[in-house]
Amino acid sequence: VDQSKGLNEGSVNDCALTLREYMEHEVKIRSAAIRSTKIYAHVKTLYMSMQDVKTYLAQAMRLPTTTSKDIFITPFKTISAKMRAAFKALLGAVMADLNAP
Repeated sequence: VDQSKGLNEGSVNDCALTLREYMEHEVKIRSAAIRSTKIYAHVKTLYMSMQDVKTYLAQAMRLPTTTSKDIFITPFKTISAKMRAAFKALLGAVMADLNAP
């Protein structure tokens, strides 16, 4: 794994933590997303950031060749931070929706 591109243990752990927390709150998130288009938009943003992570990790797992070494444009640290931020925004919106009168 190319450490210079931000794909390090900390950023990978952030992604794993985000996915674990998402799974813990999945039922709440799904029920809130059905009722609110705003929350659905947050779910969509999180899904897109998860796809970015998936794509980046798939590229990182390829055998190193001359062409694949230059694939990494956006550091993984940035991608994982975006995913974490999208999840926090989603969870905040869900909790606000659940606590609304």
